[in-house]
Amino acid sequence: MKKYTIILALGLMAVIFAGCAQISITSFKDPEYANKKFTKICAYADIDDFTVRKYLEDRIVEELNDDGISATQAYLFFPPTREWNDESIEKVLLEKKFDGYLLFSLKGKDVSAVTNPGSVQTDVVTTSHKDKKTGKEVKEKSTVTSVSPPTTTFNTYSNFRIELVDPTNRQKAWIADGAGYISTGNPFSGNYAIIRKLASKIVDDLKHNGLIHAK
Repeated sequence: MKKYTIILALGLMAVIFAGCAQISITSFKDPEYANKKFTKICAYADIDDFTVRKYLEDRIVEELNDDGISATQAYLFFPPTREWNDESIEKVLLEKKFDGYLLFSLKGKDVSAVTNPGSVQTDVVTTSHKDKKTGKEVKEKSTVTSVSPPTTTFNTYSNFRIELVDPTNRQKAWIADGAGYISTGNPFSGNYAIIRKLASKIVDDLKHNGLIHAK
């Protein structure tokens, strides 16, 4: 009896299993800003992780710019090398003639791992062929073994609070909670996928509420 082994390499490196994050946004617009349209926005992510902060600000500015809205990352004006309070931030915003301040804060984040232990399956396969000398049919049995290695999926959940603030009076013109979920094969990629999709959803919501207007 012959024995054949087939190893199914399902992945020894990180692979994203789900390419699209699930995003939900719940927002409220202040009635005093029913006819206000913001034309120059500063995006600020009040997040301790500098990499996440820069990525979030870059993505939301990119989305706003793509829609013709003048927007700038806050890290260009408010670097984390200094301490900034509301008064100093407000002063810079007004000096730079920003009429909107889009503030992000991270309310919650969780990454959980789900491991599939893998499996080994052996099947018996019967094949037949004719004997060259006798011409008779000869049956032969063999085994085929399939090996699926262990895999791990990382489920990432993030929840952000987003506020569009009028720097002239510190009034919140719009406020929202944005939550995202995604399953990936990489513990680090999930949050960035959520941010990419969230940035797009935020701009769509601001347009829907009539709060942004391209110059």
